[in-house]
Amino acid sequence: VITAGGFTAKLPFPSTGDRRTVSDMSGGKIFISYRRADSQWAAARVHDTLANAFPDDHLFMDVEHIAPGQDFVDVLANQVGACDVFLALVGPDWLTLTNAAGIRRLDDPDDFVRIEIASALSRPGTLTIPVLLDGATPPPEDALPADLAPLARRQFVRLNHEGFRSEVQGLVVAIRERLNAAPPAPTAAARKPLNWRI
Repeated sequence: VITAGGFTAKLPFPSTGDRRTVSDMSGGKIFISYRRADSQWAAARVHDTLANAFPDDHLFMDVEHIAPGQDFVDVLANQVGACDVFLALVGPDWLTLTNAAGIRRLDDPDDFVRIEIASALSRPGTLTIPVLLDGATPPPEDALPADLAPLARRQFVRLNHEGFRSEVQGLVVAIRERLNAAPPAPTAAARKPLNWRI
């Protein structure tokens, strides 16, 4: 579900300002990591496309809540650890976005996106796919924090707003091969064309 808004509870960690929530990854298979400020349109469309291709309980995108007192680094690591495929959506400004203090978000060890990606990269059983959006270039290894540096060596896929419908099918195939999942039977919802107004 794509929603706006931040945390409503006073949690024991600072909000990054560009994440809405962290979802329950129990039994999850696919995790979509993104920044609202950089790639919200793509996250929404990727989510909807994958929702038509895989069971709902295989697809997770956000953190819904972390209970007060929980270590959010451990919670995120456990949630990401439950997925088999991790999609890191990288928009044109992903590498340089800063927080309110002017610090690059990727340099903040408490940044949700950094924690998610670092956790996925640290797990050999997780397929981590960088998804470059709207002409974004692969992030160079020397521009990334040490725990994200392996992302620069992962084969990427490209998605652009104009060619999304055809380009995203290659991503679906790659995920299906990883999960060894047969194509789902067509449903009325799956057959209905998406009508986006971005």
